[in-house]
Amino acid sequence: MQQPVTYTHTGHRYVLGYGADFYGIWDRAAPSEPVERFPRDDGGWQSAWQRFGQLEPSGTPVGGPGSVPSQPAYPYAQAPGPPHYAQPQRTNGFAVASLVFGIIGGVLFALIFGYVAKGQIDRSGGAQGGRGMAVAGIALGWAWLALILLYAVFIVPASA
Repeated sequence: MQQPVTYTHTGHRYVLGYGADFYGIWDRAAPSEPVERFPRDDGGWQSAWQRFGQLEPSGTPVGGPGSVPSQPAYPYAQAPGPPHYAQPQRTNGFAVASLVFGIIGGVLFALIFGYVAKGQIDRSGGAQGGRGMAVAGIALGWAWLALILLYAVFIVPASA
């Protein structure tokens, strides 16, 4: 059974797309297998994109102006979908603030900023990073709070 393929860009002779574990360039004259394969990672996408640009300098996104009809030439292809672009991930500012406040002992700010950041990062669909910093800020905030409570319970009464 063939792996499903999604085409992202089309040209006069070649088509760019991806399968479950690779990026590929297909020749319309022989569409059953890609004529060139690249690993399914950011470097592979860049290599596939550059090579496709060499072969098809005026290639267009599938479904874009001047593209071929939506009927794929490859019998196992899925409907055209969005291409995989390597987007740089932005670090959430609240996550950074949470970590900083957790380090310096700003308990309340570390906890509030950490939980806000964690929620925003989880809802961002991968566009934002910094979840580890948010979790670390939360953990440090709770650790500081525990130390303050231990100090209040054991040290303050003993000194009085």
